[in-house]
Amino acid sequence: MTLSERFLSGLEKIPRATLYGFSDPADADKRTPTFAIRLDGIDTHSTAQKLGDQGIFVWDGHFYATAVIDRLGLTDVGGVIRIGFVHYSTESEVDRTLGAL
Repeated sequence: MTLSERFLSGLEKIPRATLYGFSDPADADKRTPTFAIRLDGIDTHSTAQKLGDQGIFVWDGHFYATAVIDRLGLTDVGGVIRIGFVHYSTESEVDRTLGAL
């Protein structure tokens, strides 16, 4: 929960980031620690590649949720970036991810 709250709090300070799903850190208990985002002005594949070049491993695309991505109008623009934190992720990894975004 702590990592989700930290990520959500940091992401809301990045004006070009769009998050899909619950975005209020106070609602972190209503979601998983997996986040679907887009950055204005950069395609998802390039975002994933640039993060990967920095050792931050994320995915881009539709993740077999084609109906959702289509309904959001994101199919033709590459879907979303998927960022996930797990029990062994650290606060510094969250901060590094936010800094790279």
